[in-house]
Amino acid sequence: MLSTFFLVIFFTKGLNRGRKVSIFITFIFIFCAGFFLLPKSYKARIQDKYEETRTKEFAYWGSTRGAAWISGFNVIINNPIWGVGPMNHGFEALKYYPIIRPRGWGLNRGSPPHNLYISIMGETGLIGFLSFMILIFAIIKGLLKSTNKLEDISETKMLFLGQALIVSIIAFLIHGFFIDTQRHKYLWILLGLIVSYNTITDHIINSHKIEKS
Repeated sequence: MLSTFFLVIFFTKGLNRGRKVSIFITFIFIFCAGFFLLPKSYKARIQDKYEETRTKEFAYWGSTRGAAWISGFNVIINNPIWGVGPMNHGFEALKYYPIIRPRGWGLNRGSPPHNLYISIMGETGLIGFLSFMILIFAIIKGLLKSTNKLEDISETKMLFLGQALIVSIIAFLIHGFFIDTQRHKYLWILLGLIVSYNTITDHIINSHKIEKS
């Protein structure tokens, strides 16, 4: 959510650099000040999580997410080329996961990697990871080309839609560092929308060239 907000501010052309910086600083101040306005129950929950990381069980890893990432790296190191196969990461990670939560969390199903890139590389290996990144790069490159072409012909409405798609895909990719989004259908829906947008843009550009000729 925060990354999306800052990306929207960044792409807003009606704001100069000084105003963007002012909005950024103001938002950070409000966000930090908001912590002191949280209900006591929320503060107590945050304090419990902090104390949990100071126990002997968590002394090295710091958090379950950190442990999941490190176990995920171990899965990658031991299966670098082909990976362990789709949906198998959690079970394979059990071999390297050092923490068993009091309620048995992670005992039967393993630990999800909580990271899109670790998940893809762990399950499909280097080949699958490179294929995924090439796909993402090609789609984003096509999207940027489409918005540039629309800007040249002053097609404002479609240009705004393209900028919204740019913000959305970048936000998803940032979000992927902290959660495994490849299984979230919204990522694939968004990629499909971008491909459709690029196709529609090509038709608009071609129609515009025909009209000018």
